[in-house]
Amino acid sequence: MCGIAGYHNSKRDQGEKEALRRAVAALRHRGPDGEGFYFSEEAGLGHARLAVIDVQTGDQPLYNEDGSLALIVNGEFYNYRELNRGLLKNGHQFKTRSDSETFIHLCEDHCVEEALSRLNGMWALALWDQNRKRLILARDRAGKKPLYYVHEKERFLFASEIKALLTFQGLDLTVNETALALYLKYGYIPAPYSIYKSIHKFPAASYGVYEDGKFTIKPYWRLPEEVDYHRSEAQWCEDLAAALDDAVRLRLVSDVPLGVFLSGGLDSSLIVRDMVRHAEEKVKTFCIGFDDPTYDESSHAEIAARHLGTQHYVERVDFENINRLPELAAHFDEPFADSSFLPTWHLCQATRRLR
Repeated sequence: MCGIAGYHNSKRDQGEKEALRRAVAALRHRGPDGEGFYFSEEAGLGHARLAVIDVQTGDQPLYNEDGSLALIVNGEFYNYRELNRGLLKNGHQFKTRSDSETFIHLCEDHCVEEALSRLNGMWALALWDQNRKRLILARDRAGKKPLYYVHEKERFLFASEIKALLTFQGLDLTVNETALALYLKYGYIPAPYSIYKSIHKFPAASYGVYEDGKFTIKPYWRLPEEVDYHRSEAQWCEDLAAALDDAVRLRLVSDVPLGVFLSGGLDSSLIVRDMVRHAEEKVKTFCIGFDDPTYDESSHAEIAARHLGTQHYVERVDFENINRLPELAAHFDEPFADSSFLPTWHLCQATRRLR
């Protein structure tokens, strides 16, 4: 994952530049491999990079041929190679091998909505159009990548995490009582709310245009409304298996080593099965186990790993060590009640160490 942040300020406040640098520094845990900035008189973009594709030359922001478009992306476009073939035929020139650069050239050939509809992946992105003085935000269909924004009278701010927005001066940090009630009901705060009244979650499957002080959000994709109920269960299962296999195959494009979390349950086991089918190297799987057998499911993961032939790692954790709430609380910018983040954090730490 990467981190993105940016602003538009009609007052052309120079203090926003330093605030943006602090915002990107606050996102460095998302992107430890580098940072980059773009500044115009009224706008700024910042990027903290985790290098996965085009490690050497894929630094962001990225630009189109004449430099009038500047782009930052947190995420990945899985079908970029297919899209690039068509863009090259249309005469576009690529400066990098990055999947992110694809979107810039798509926007030169199509409207924003059409360009987004052609992408297959997970993303939160920001595109600044210098000629039109227009800022565009967009988020993937499922909302996998986070994106927050603030719209005030004379400025607009956005970032991957709330903590990055807090580096900008003058924000109204009044607690949103509606969001608090939703948290108590669901255990998390759903979009478009955040714990603060002035900060909003950008909706999934949508794009937003900030221009002339106005911010308009529109969906670019919706779930199909019609379902063919005449199809048999076997047909649905066949299509589901094919879609899952294709989704896993597309996600194996990487210039760095890949691994996968394996719990031994149905979903992770199926993903590892398809990953083994397409991977060129032996797949590495990672699992967490507990000393208390009531909670320990690592034996199921080990069975699946042996059956699928993966290089398997197990990290064992006891309950005295797993409760790292003071340390973990810094990663959450608002109330969140899903206790699964505790073992997940330890599993991520183990994966980083054992890989």
